[in-house]
Amino acid sequence: MPPTDLDVALFGASRDDQNVVEGHAGPVTFQFTDLSLRHIRLGDVELARRIYFAARGADWDTVHPIEVRDLRIQATRRTFKAEWVARCRGGEVDYEWAGQIRGESNGNLSFEVQGRTLAAFSSPRIGLNVLLGADTCAGLMYEATGKPMPQGPIRYHEFTRLVPRTIVAESLDSIRFSPGDGFDICWRFTGSNTDMEDQRNWAETTYKIFMAMRHAYPDLPEADQGKQSVSLCFPRGIPARRRARPAVVEMKVGRVLPGTTMPSVGVEVTDEELPLAAEEISLLQKMQPAHVQVRATMGDAAVDVVKAIGCSAVVVVEDASDASVEALRRMATSGITISAVACAATEADAVTRLKGVLPRVPVGGPAAPDFGHRPALRAAIDAGVDFLAWGAAPNMHLDDDETYLENARGIAYQLRTARYLLGRDTAVVGPIHMRPQYPRPQPDPRHTALLGAAYTAGALCALAEGRASAGTFFRAAGVHGLVHRPSTFARPAFDTESMPQVYPSYQVLQAAAAWRGRPLREVVTSDPLRATLLAVDGGMMMVNLTTERQRVRLRGLGTGLPSTDRAAIRTFDPDTFDAIRRGKTVPPQLAAISRGRIDLELAPCATVVVTPASVESHPDA
Repeated sequence: MPPTDLDVALFGASRDDQNVVEGHAGPVTFQFTDLSLRHIRLGDVELARRIYFAARGADWDTVHPIEVRDLRIQATRRTFKAEWVARCRGGEVDYEWAGQIRGESNGNLSFEVQGRTLAAFSSPRIGLNVLLGADTCAGLMYEATGKPMPQGPIRYHEFTRLVPRTIVAESLDSIRFSPGDGFDICWRFTGSNTDMEDQRNWAETTYKIFMAMRHAYPDLPEADQGKQSVSLCFPRGIPARRRARPAVVEMKVGRVLPGTTMPSVGVEVTDEELPLAAEEISLLQKMQPAHVQVRATMGDAAVDVVKAIGCSAVVVVEDASDASVEALRRMATSGITISAVACAATEADAVTRLKGVLPRVPVGGPAAPDFGHRPALRAAIDAGVDFLAWGAAPNMHLDDDETYLENARGIAYQLRTARYLLGRDTAVVGPIHMRPQYPRPQPDPRHTALLGAAYTAGALCALAEGRASAGTFFRAAGVHGLVHRPSTFARPAFDTESMPQVYPSYQVLQAAAAWRGRPLREVVTSDPLRATLLAVDGGMMMVNLTTERQRVRLRGLGTGLPSTDRAAIRTFDPDTFDAIRRGKTVPPQLAAISRGRIDLELAPCATVVVTPASVESHPDA
């Protein structure tokens, strides 16, 4: 049988070629694609992650352009100009907007939009958005102008390292800060009501400046018009000497981190997957998850699946009502081990009552869908929980490939904040998933592909970096699970065979599950948005968080692995995709270690597991 098509292996479905135009505004570089600007940089310094326009429906879902006309692009090595007219139509939304982007040779860059409603509809917000990378900005001071305050129109603030409340600045006219040594940048906003929020609350990696076109919200009449713009300038000029972005991502493994261990890895089981077939149970047993996350309302069905897989249970309860307490007691006397209880209710008496049911089992909460439920998290801390618990997904706001992969790192920011709020390293993140946030015609096919595995590996790295106690990934089986199950949704790589198959994330989690309890090692990565690393005593996992090939240099192997001149490398990439989905062990390749260093080239969305050459690979799944 021929190998799986590259697009299907990477994304779960065939793709049209994406038109990406490299643009310049003097020494400033960027990419123009999908009517948006991405990766706005000055040498190796990121100035903004993205600028894009969003027309939203009443439910906050973004309505993408279905028609683009009169697109004209003029790009030189020093200047850039693009113009177009787009129409967004979906549900009740019918909106037309004309866009213009200009890049000038002095580094100035602008994005201007004129829009109008073609019908009456409801919307909470329509307008431009500017995403600033948290890795660049966190810890920097910024100067904001806008709505007059008691201390005057100029305000000085900090991009905090920890994740603050959602809204961090309001009524902005401009924001100025220094993203690199020797220069400042200023973003200016006109024709909008402009605020800024910290999107790390939703496991993302950016601050979002959102510009609401001055329409008559929430009920927009027909022919309502607006105009807005965002522009970039350099108040102190552009430095003459600039470093280029390095072609190689440098990674280094260091000392064992005292008191740390690899986070436990588990899976979620819901009523929707049950019953699990015998072959599905067998595959989950071989994965060796530390726990299965179930709900107390599942009763005997949850007990049966935990017993079959042979691990402990993390039990989620809605409250401490008599029914919840009785369900918990029945589970505890059924012969399974309950390793933790997560309660959605955050009243102190609820937490106290649940602790009394199983005195030796930690009780946490609030089992919120995401970290953005800050009042619930604060209430859980006040109620005396033993650990914090919340879910995570990469697609709260955008659902393109880059956003998915970049947002894997967002969980680490949340964990650092949780550690500060709770005062200790005790957090359980899950379920971590890629389910669409809004109704879609089919489940996300990338979940079944190497991009899903790369997101999974990136999330594991973030869990380790943030010192999580445990992480729960995906569901056990089915379209949102780890084990493939035939369905009405087309899955080109999987539909041609009837044998048991798994999605690539299964293999990534299986490798991580084998490291349970091992001490973590210190890691340093020069560009964590391109490639990142997880290291335990005796093993490592690195991942390419892009859809392009990346060169990486891994140092410190004499520290992270036992003394040896070779390492065993197992790679999950397009070349091994068909073995991965069939649950086969990827044969390790031996790589020479020179002075504690290995140089590798990673395929798009590739995950690499590195172990000592003397260590056997795990048995066939």
